[in-house]
Amino acid sequence: MKSIISQGFIAMSAAAMVFAATSSASATGSSTASSTPLPSTPTPSAPLPPVVDGDDWMMPFACGAGSAGGLLGSLRNVVTKTLQIQALNQVNVENICLVNVHDVLNGNVLNLLNYSTLLVNNLVNVGVLQNVLSNIDVIDSFGNVLNFNDFIDIGDIVITDIVSTELDNDGTMFVFYE
Repeated sequence: MKSIISQGFIAMSAAAMVFAATSSASATGSSTASSTPLPSTPTPSAPLPPVVDGDDWMMPFACGAGSAGGLLGSLRNVVTKTLQIQALNQVNVENICLVNVHDVLNGNVLNLLNYSTLLVNNLVNVGVLQNVLSNIDVIDSFGNVLNFNDFIDIGDIVITDIVSTELDNDGTMFVFYE
């Protein structure tokens, strides 16, 4: 989280410089600064890869899905998302997609600023989400059960790395971690 916050401060500095340059250009009548609309970022949605050789515990670590819009939206609604997760009690491993926050933000200054702000404003709620996830069981296609903490440990992720979740309409649970 420290690296995200430090990236946020760097992003804020960069945004201030861009703002200053834009203000300076518009004050001098220069037309070199142009505004372009930000690309829309859809909520996460991608098919999960098929189970390979029956070893589906690693599948959520390689789903390769997620978007900045899904991450930021889930942080804005972290309380609602937590209540949805709490109602599950258990989830099938093929319905989980673990998404690295750094991959999703991909250095976009505006998204970094939004993410840093939302995370700081929701730290307590994120802690509640982490506690709820700790009580969820993950089930593979053979009926084997792991606690969520043990499951994410397979990918060297700890529960305190989790910052948000997003439940898609098709039942996929995107879990965003740092």
